[in-house]
Amino acid sequence: MTVFLKFDYVFSHWLLVYVDNLFSICSMSITVNNNELIPHLFNIDMPLDVFVDVPGHNDTACIFYFVSFFSISGIKVRLADGPNESSGRVEVSSDGVEWGTVCDDLWDKDDADVVCRTLGYIWGNGLRDAAYGEGTGPIFIDNVLCSGKESHFYQCPHNGWMNHNCNHNEDAAVQCFNSSVRLESRSGINAGIVMMRINEEWFMVCDSMWDDMDARVVCTQLGFVDGKSMCCSTLGNRDSHAVSTVENINCTGNEKILQDCKHTRRLWGRCYDNAASVICYNTSAQDVDNSFAFRLRGGDYNWGRVEVRHLGIWGQVCREYNNEKEAQVACRSAGFQGGVQYGSVKEGHIPYWLTSLTCRGNETSLDECVIDRWGQPAALASCTPTYVLCYQHNLTLHLVGGDKNDGAVEIIYDGQRGSLCVEDWDYGDVDIICKQLGYIGGSFQRSLKKRYKSTIFMSDMRCLGFETSIFQCTNTGWNITKEVGCGNNHDATVHCYNKVRIINSGYRIHYHGVLEINTENAWDMVCPEGFDDIDTQVVCRELGYKGGIMFPRRTYGFLEDHGPYLTRPHLSCTGNESSILECPYNTKAFCAGEPYKDYVSIMCLNDNSTQEEKPLRLSEDIIPEAGMIIVNKDGVDGFVCNMNWQDDNAHVVCNQLGYKGGISLRYERQESGPLFIPKAFRCTGYEANLDECNVTNEVCVSDFTASSVSGAFCYNTQAPQLRLGGGNTNSGWVEVVVDGKVGVICATEWSQNNAETACRQMGFSEGKSKR
Repeated sequence: MTVFLKFDYVFSHWLLVYVDNLFSICSMSITVNNNELIPHLFNIDMPLDVFVDVPGHNDTACIFYFVSFFSISGIKVRLADGPNESSGRVEVSSDGVEWGTVCDDLWDKDDADVVCRTLGYIWGNGLRDAAYGEGTGPIFIDNVLCSGKESHFYQCPHNGWMNHNCNHNEDAAVQCFNSSVRLESRSGINAGIVMMRINEEWFMVCDSMWDDMDARVVCTQLGFVDGKSMCCSTLGNRDSHAVSTVENINCTGNEKILQDCKHTRRLWGRCYDNAASVICYNTSAQDVDNSFAFRLRGGDYNWGRVEVRHLGIWGQVCREYNNEKEAQVACRSAGFQGGVQYGSVKEGHIPYWLTSLTCRGNETSLDECVIDRWGQPAALASCTPTYVLCYQHNLTLHLVGGDKNDGAVEIIYDGQRGSLCVEDWDYGDVDIICKQLGYIGGSFQRSLKKRYKSTIFMSDMRCLGFETSIFQCTNTGWNITKEVGCGNNHDATVHCYNKVRIINSGYRIHYHGVLEINTENAWDMVCPEGFDDIDTQVVCRELGYKGGIMFPRRTYGFLEDHGPYLTRPHLSCTGNESSILECPYNTKAFCAGEPYKDYVSIMCLNDNSTQEEKPLRLSEDIIPEAGMIIVNKDGVDGFVCNMNWQDDNAHVVCNQLGYKGGISLRYERQESGPLFIPKAFRCTGYEANLDECNVTNEVCVSDFTASSVSGAFCYNTQAPQLRLGGGNTNSGWVEVVVDGKVGVICATEWSQNNAETACRQMGFSEGKSKR
C-alpha cells in the first residue's frame, strides 16, 4: 500500500493521505504518534510532498478512518461554559484566534482522558449531547478515535479538519480530574454518584453499607470540609459508562482516600439505580441550611429556569410537557398571580433535584406538590430544564389584522401587546398556535389586509410538535429578539381552521383554492356533482367571509399531492346553515368525477358582489413583451389553458394589450394560481379581445397534468425571428430578433430536439445542438 504525506501550510499540520482516498489510513500501517512518525519517515525540513511505501498491506486490509496528524503547535484545546475550570465544552483552534467545537460522534472516555491530559489533568470523563451548552462558530473535528494513551489531543485520529456531519447539539464535553475519586453527575461540581479509580480503571461505588462516614472521606479527598451520603444513584446520570463496581465500603473516618477503606470489588456488573451518591459541603454538614427554597435563573425577574434548594444545594427540575399546574404553583411561590410553562433556553450547571412533579394547582409552594423522589437519576439525553413565564394580570394569545380565523399572532402580557418573530416558521409551529386557539390546525398566512406592528416578545421558535402551547416551544427567551432577521415584516401570521378549509398549491391556506373537509382525521376534496353557489356562500360564511364565488371544475389543475377521495356528493344547502357540515347530501351516491382532477374550488370574499376583472397582462418574466397570460379576478391572479393554444389566439391577446401582433408561447406553470379559463380557445385572429373568441368544450386537464399555461410574445413592427450569430451560415449561437432588438437563448436545458426545431424554423432540414 502507498500513503502520501503532505504538509498543510494553512493549518500547519501534516496530512497522511492514502492514494485516491483523501484522509484515509490503513489501521495497522503506521504508528499514530506524530513525533515518531515524521522524523522516522522523512526529513521534516524538506517542504516537499513525500510518497512512502508501506509494505505488507493492500487496499482490502485497511479501515478507512479519516485522519489528520497535527504538529505540536498546530492545535490548541480549551474548555468553555463549564461550572468550573476543569469541566466544559471541548473547543479547539489551529491558530489560537478562531475556536470551534468537537462533534460527539464516537466520543468516549478515552477521548476525554487525552483532552484532560492535554490540559494538565490526569483523567477525564466524556459527555455528549452538548452537556455544557451548544457552541457557536465552526465544528472543526468529528469521529475522534483516541486510544487513551496519547499525550496530546493532536495525536488522535479523526475525520479531518472541518469534515463533519454534525450540529452544535452534538458538541462534545469533558470533566477533568486529578483525584482518584470523582463525582459523576450532569453538574460535576459537589454532588453526584461516587466513582473510584483502582489500577487504571474507574469503578462505580454501589450503595450497600454506604453512610455519612464514607461520604466524609470522599468529600475531604476532593478538598471539601464535609459530606452527606445518599443512596439510589441520587443526583446522578443513567448514562454512566462504568461496567465495574465497588460495594460494601466501610470507612472508619480516619482514611485519607476512599481506596484505603475496606471494600469489595466486582469486575463486572453495574449498580444501576443503586449507586452511592454524596453531597459535599465547604462547611460542617450540621451547619448546612436544609430548608426548601425556590428561584428563577437564566432569564429575568418574570421568567427563567426553575431551580429548587434541597439539603443545602440548588438543583434543576426536569421538564415534563403540559405541566401547566406546576408552572402556576412555581410562579405563585415567586410572588406572581400565575404562569405558564415556557420553552427551555439554556441548561444550568447544577444537578437535577426533581424528575417528576405533580401539583393540583392550588399549592402555594412547589414542595407541597407530590414529589416522586428527590434526586432521581436522570438520563442525559432526555431531561431538559423546566422554564416558566410568570405574569401578574394576564397572558393571552389571539389573531389580529386579518379575518375571524387568520391574522398576525398577538400576545397580550400584563396589558402590553407583542408579537412573534418568525424566520424558520414551519407547519408544526402553526398547528400548535391554532390548536391553542381552539382550532384543529392551521397554515401560513402570507398576506394581510393591514400590517400589524408591535414589540416582539418571542423569536426563533423551535417546536417539536407535541407542545400544547406556543409558549412551551424552545426560543431565544422572553422579550429577547435575535440580532438579525426580526423586523415587523417577520411577524408570525397564520390561518386556522376546523373541519373545513380552502387550500391551494403548497398547502397554503388562503381565501381561494380547493375546498376540503376533514373526515376521520383525513382531508378529502369535495365532490363537484351538485355543488352550487348556495353551497359556496355557506362555506365562505363559515370561514368568516361575507360571500364567495365558485370556480369551474379543475381550476387548479391536476392535484396529485391531495388525497384521492371525494366526499359529500350532491350537497343541498338551503343557505341558512352555519356550516357546510350541516348541509344534507346523498349518502348513497358516488362521485362521478376523477380523483385529483374533479373537485370543488372556490374563492371567498368580504364583498357580496364580485369585483370587475382587471385587464389581461403578461407576466413579463424576462422582457415586457413576453410572458404568461395573467387573468386577475377579485385580486387573484390566474392563468389560461394552453390546450390548442395557437398564434391566432396570441395575436388577439397582443392586440388587446396594444401591440401589433404576437406569437404563442407555452409555459410550465410554477405559481399556485388557478386556471380561470380551463377550456380551449379557438380564435380567428381578427377578434378585438379574447372574450370574443370561441371556447371549445375540450377540458384543459388531461389524464396527467395541467401544469402548462398559455403565453404570448408580442411585437409592434417585426414578428420574432431566429438567426445564427457568432459562427457562419449554418452554425452559431441562436439569436432572437424582434422589433429591431437582438437577444440570445439561454443554454440551460438546451437539447438536441430544441436544436432540430430551431434549425427547421430557420429553413434547414435538420440540426445538431452545441453548448
